[in-house]
Amino acid sequence: AALNSLPALVELDLTSAPVNDDGLKRIGAMHNLERLYVSYSDISDSGMAALEKLDRLQVLELDGTDIGDAGLRSVGKLTGLRELGLNSCRFTDKGLDSLAGLQHLEVLELVRTATGDEGIAALANLSSLVALNLNYTAIDDHALDSLTKVQKLRDLRLNMAKVTDAGVGELASM
Repeated sequence: AALNSLPALVELDLTSAPVNDDGLKRIGAMHNLERLYVSYSDISDSGMAALEKLDRLQVLELDGTDIGDAGLRSVGKLTGLRELGLNSCRFTDKGLDSLAGLQHLEVLELVRTATGDEGIAALANLSSLVALNLNYTAIDDHALDSLTKVQKLRDLRLNMAKVTDAGVGELASM
């Protein structure tokens, strides 16, 4: 309740705080928030719906949380997002379909997730994407074909991905 008494608040960092889905309900009432960091907290899919009406939100960090495919459906409704951190979350490739409408998204972090080739295909139409971190994911050369459609992409990270020399050739055509 105390944070709700700060109507001018635009940035809230609760990284590693003991915040859970009940806390997300309170955060969902902070309509002026532009940047929210709740990485490594105890939030889950069921709490994400509380954030769907934060129409000013531009940055959302959910690293290390229990967010799965259902939670990504809520994230997909935050159409003003420019930066999204989903490192070490438990969603699947199918869940990434929910992000297709985030046409203002410029930065996407998917490190240490189950992201594979199908998930990357779902992201190929993110026309504003300039930075994509796929370190320690399951993508291989097939995913790179989808990435060639992301015309504004300037920063691509593929540490420990299964990209071969042939895939590097595909990257050269970007």
